[in-house]
Amino acid sequence: MTTSVSSEPVLGVLLSEREKMLLLLALGMCMFLSSLDGSILATALPTISSDLDGFKLLPWVLTLYMLTSTVVVPIVGKLSDMFGRRPFVISGVVIFLIGSLGAGLAPTMLTLIAARGVQGIGGGFILACVLVVKADMYT
Repeated sequence: MTTSVSSEPVLGVLLSEREKMLLLLALGMCMFLSSLDGSILATALPTISSDLDGFKLLPWVLTLYMLTSTVVVPIVGKLSDMFGRRPFVISGVVIFLIGSLGAGLAPTMLTLIAARGVQGIGGGFILACVLVVKADMYT
């Protein structure tokens, strides 16, 4: 078995200190977006479930997000190794925002659950790529 050594320069070598700080700030904002969503949802769930008459379906609001996010992370991790990180970070934020819009406008509990699934896909994209980009910057 042979191992191949990549001839591509490391991300941290290519960026100036200012660019590293800006990239780190942008990546932090992406993670903040995903984390803030979870915090807001946790406090709003009782009100949401009573407004949408969906107390029995309440666990699925959190479960589907975690399930889709968990499934997507390893797939996106491998694809971002093959095709680059930037398109997956941007796609993740866009998918997450579409899911957030759907969740915010959801007229029924089932629509909210489906939108949370979309958010989970976007959150998985963000999580997989942000952590790997940070590692790329400093190795």
